[in-house]
Amino acid sequence: IIYCLIRAKDDEQALQRLIHNLSNHNLMQLIDANIIQSRIKALAGDLETETFGLSKDSYQILCNTIDIVFHNGAMVNHVLPYAAQRDSNVIGTLNMLKFSCAGKQKLLNYVSTLSVVDKTRQPPHLSKILGMGGYEQTKWVAEKILFSARNTGFPINIFRPGMISWSLMTGSSNEKDWLHRLFVGMVALGFSPKSDAVMSLAPVDLVARIICTLGRTQQIRDYSIFNHNLVNFKDLLNFM
Repeated sequence: IIYCLIRAKDDEQALQRLIHNLSNHNLMQLIDANIIQSRIKALAGDLETETFGLSKDSYQILCNTIDIVFHNGAMVNHVLPYAAQRDSNVIGTLNMLKFSCAGKQKLLNYVSTLSVVDKTRQPPHLSKILGMGGYEQTKWVAEKILFSARNTGFPINIFRPGMISWSLMTGSSNEKDWLHRLFVGMVALGFSPKSDAVMSLAPVDLVARIICTLGRTQQIRDYSIFNHNLVNFKDLLNFM
């Protein structure tokens, strides 16, 4: 069974949110409805609370049942400072680490961001992160916590996706993402910025498949996920 922790007032609303998002991204047509009923369990919860807002009994059952954890929950805001995103991204990760260590030891797969590493693909020194945005700072701190745990023997993978783009299967994307909003804005205005920028765009379904596949192996390491084939911003405009 796949348990999905979703911010909601109860489990029924959590399930409806899950179905709504699947439908919104044209994924329901690719999933057998029986699978959702039999293999997916939506749980109303909150990463910021120590037991995710679950009852003590429910939390303990999950501690002794779950084998693998994929932690992708976060507040993603490139404007708000560190303090505003700390509870969701740092405390939430710490709570997920505690959960992964409680009861049955679980393999923890943490989804970070490529923005926290330098050109050598290594996290920079503390003195260098002051120039980062609040979101990147929270991810840097969360990684440091997980590094410390991994060094003591806990199995933890860290995945660092770069810029994530449209689905190969459906063409859908995150409507709240800045890249999506940029193109929607250009279409609405009929104007585009002059730019020679190049971007590394990785389709969201390919990124998800990589994380789900590698996250079930026993090879514990860090993974940087990005597209080596860069695309020019002007070329993207020509496709529109």
